[in-house]
Amino acid sequence: VISFSSDRKRMSVIVRFPDGAIRVITKGADNVLKALASTDEGVNSKAMWKSTEQQLHHFSREGLRVMLVGQRTLSMDEYKQWNERYKAASESFADASGNRSDKMALIAKEVENNLKILGVTAIEDKLQ
Repeated sequence: VISFSSDRKRMSVIVRFPDGAIRVITKGADNVLKALASTDEGVNSKAMWKSTEQQLHHFSREGLRVMLVGQRTLSMDEYKQWNERYKAASESFADASGNRSDKMALIAKEVENNLKILGVTAIEDKLQ
């Protein structure tokens, strides 16, 4: 689990599926996930974006907090290398390169990009 923080405005999980595929699944603020989404039209088509924008608009008008969900597939090598760096960051102390949270957030960004947008979710948030 890559924890949510108000700075990052997202959270992610890395899951190994029964078929062996390793995927990063990220949920977060729509503006943040739009910036992390793949720009390849074969991954996120114009039609998908149009439908997504309509859903975001509809839910927002209802007063709901909207979020996007996206995913990216990692190779085993990519995951292993990333996981070693993430684990080292999670066990690190503050130094000239930053504190533990900063280091973990930087490494998290390495896999939270080029996302395929899966959909929109909306929740009622009485605190919003």
